Amino acid sequence: MEYKCESIAFPLLAAGNLSFPKELALQVAINAFSKFLLKHEMQIYLVVFDRNAVVLSQQLFHSVKSYIDDTYIEKKSLEEYGISDSELYDEKLIHLREAMSFRRRAEVAFAIALELNLNETKDFIGKAGYALTHSSKFDIIIEYFLLEGNYNSFEINETLFAFGQPLIGA
Repeated sequence: MEYKCESIAFPLLAAGNLSFPKELALQVAINAFSKFLLKHEMQIYLVVFDRNAVVLSQQLFHSVKSYIDDTYIEKKSLEEYGISDSELYDEKLIHLREAMSFRRRAEVAFAIALELNLNETKDFIGKAGYALTHSSKFDIIIEYFLLEGNYNSFEINETLFAFGQPLIGA
């Protein structure tokens, strides 16, 4: 802030050669960044050197994975009907869905910032013409965090990243 920087990059401190547990280092960094960002506006980049360092903790990762496995419709549709979700839509609908995706993610990010519960979030984004669906891993991950009452956008984005999904606010 002293140098009026708009962004800064931090490495995951001590988690390399010093063998500090990566999950704990990540949690410490996320907590510090969260406190800082409540008072200041700045883009913060967390530098990690392997994908494993991004996973918040094995327990959270496995818990979210289990929730996805239990609720993800595309996998079940493929098993039951032999077709994937993307095959159910023509090309024009896919492009429209992708264009609306950014706006919908912004609505979800706003609902998370307001710390709305799952029903309030569904109502909120529904008023903008959007919905959460079990045919989207992104939506299932968001639903998981809302059900857990966890509104930490850093943890949500780290989890979305770990599952190859677009980030909120990105």
